[in-house]
Amino acid sequence: TGGKRMAAEYYALAEGYAEISKHDKAIVYYRKAARWPAYENASRYGLARSLAMTGDYSGAIEAIEPLLAEDPDNKLVSGAYAFLLAKSGKADEAVALYKRFYDESPDDPRAGRDYAELLVLAGRNQEAIDLVAALKLRFPGAEALKDVDALETRAKAAIEEAAKSAAPDTKPEPKAKKS
Repeated sequence: TGGKRMAAEYYALAEGYAEISKHDKAIVYYRKAARWPAYENASRYGLARSLAMTGDYSGAIEAIEPLLAEDPDNKLVSGAYAFLLAKSGKADEAVALYKRFYDESPDDPRAGRDYAELLVLAGRNQEAIDLVAALKLRFPGAEALKDVDALETRAKAAIEEAAKSAAPDTKPEPKAKKS
């Protein structure tokens, strides 16, 4: 069947372009491959990923929502959807969605790390710092936590920046010249 063979080739091209970060080209081929049912789900996921890499978060959400509707318990799809929501300015919704998965997977350090990152994206920096500290104690040396120090640093910097912005300007008023 020529169509299915073409779908396989389109999908392979899309994956190849995505692998070398040529996401604009990958998008074209993911869309072509998605026309065939055998490649629709994988192509939609790849399409969402490439759209997100180009900054088109609303397009990425639109691409991935049918996958989420089909399998709302799929952690890979739901996790990607949560990060897309956060990147599109819906961080509180993203945190609520991902918290459910984190609560269901308390023994998964990757789930905890990803949840902490979403907390930072949502501006809930102290919660992220507290979670990172708990994760480090619970899973010392876990590969999934190799970058949590950088995440913790980002959260602390955001708190410091917010404190500086909220602090009143304490520069003394210039003295009036006597005439």
